[in-house]
Amino acid sequence: MIVELDFTKNGLKHTGSLRQIFSSCKKLRRVILDNNYINTVSDLQTLERNAPELTHLSLVANPVKNLLDDAQYISEIRKMFPKLIHLDNLPLPEKIKFDEEEQDSLPATQKFAIFLEAGPKEAIQNFFKQYVTIHDTSNYKSSDSHPRLQLSPAYDESCLFSTATSWRSRNDIKDKFPSKMPAELLRRNRNFKMCSRAEQREQRLFIGRDNVIKELTELGETKHMLSTLNIDTSAMLNNHITAVLSGVVETDRDYRAFSRSFILAVNPATDSFLILNDQISFVRGNPGTVERALQPDLGNQGNQGNQGNQGNQ
Repeated sequence: MIVELDFTKNGLKHTGSLRQIFSSCKKLRRVILDNNYINTVSDLQTLERNAPELTHLSLVANPVKNLLDDAQYISEIRKMFPKLIHLDNLPLPEKIKFDEEEQDSLPATQKFAIFLEAGPKEAIQNFFKQYVTIHDTSNYKSSDSHPRLQLSPAYDESCLFSTATSWRSRNDIKDKFPSKMPAELLRRNRNFKMCSRAEQREQRLFIGRDNVIKELTELGETKHMLSTLNIDTSAMLNNHITAVLSGVVETDRDYRAFSRSFILAVNPATDSFLILNDQISFVRGNPGTVERALQPDLGNQGNQGNQGNQGNQ
C-alpha cells in the first residue's frame, strides 16, 4: 500500500500527467512536488480529485509560492485538501472554529449616549480642528518637543496606523511635482501591488499608541484642509464613526497630496473621541490641490454646511 510519493525535480507544470499513478494509490497521504514548475493552485486539481485524504503536501521551490502571499497560499491549498496538516514541511496552524452557542451569548453592541445628544457633528468638527492645529504645527526645535507628541491622548491605546502610496504617473510634471515617490513615504507603504508579502504588510502596520505617535512625528510637514472634512453619520448610533480628511505633505522639498481616513469611537469617561484607525493614502501632488492647501486661509476655511452629511447622501 503506497502512502507517499516523491516527484521532486520532475519538470512538472501540473499534476495531470500523474493521474493514473494517483488513482491507483487509494491510501495516498503524502506527496512531495518540490522544485517543479507549478504556477497556480489549479494545477493541483488532479491530485485534489484523487487524494482526498492527503495530510502532507510539499511545493517548495515552485512558482506558485511567489505568486500568492502566505495567507492566501495556505487558504487556497486548504480549500483543496481539507485534511492537510503539513504544508511545505511545516505544520499548519489550527483552523479557527466558531462555537454557535458562544456567538449567541455575545453582548449587544453598546450605544454611547453622547451620540444621542444634540450637536454631535459640531463636537466632531471641533475635535478635528484641534487635531489639525496640532498636527500641522511646524515650529519646534527638536524631536523631543515635536507638537505631534501632544496628539497621544487622541489615539486609543491599541490604535492602528498605516499608509499607502500610488503608482508613479507619467503625467506628473517635473520640479515641484516629480513622478518618483519619495523614499520616506515608500518605506512604510502597504499598497498591495507594491507590498505583496503578508509579512511585509504586517511589519508596516503600526499598532499601539506609542508606535503610531512615533510614526506621525516622522512624517513631513503637513497641511490639512478642514474644508474637505467628510463625516459619515450612518453609524452614529453605534460605537464608532468614520471621517475622511485631505491635505498635502512636504517631503524633501516636494509635495504629495493625501487622503486620510479615520475610524473614531467615543470615550465615555470624558465624552471625547478616540482614534481607533488612521490610514493615509498618498498620491502625486496635483498643483491645484497643493497651491490651495498652502494658502494660509483657504485650506482651512470650512464648508461647514456640508460637513457631517456624507453618510446620509
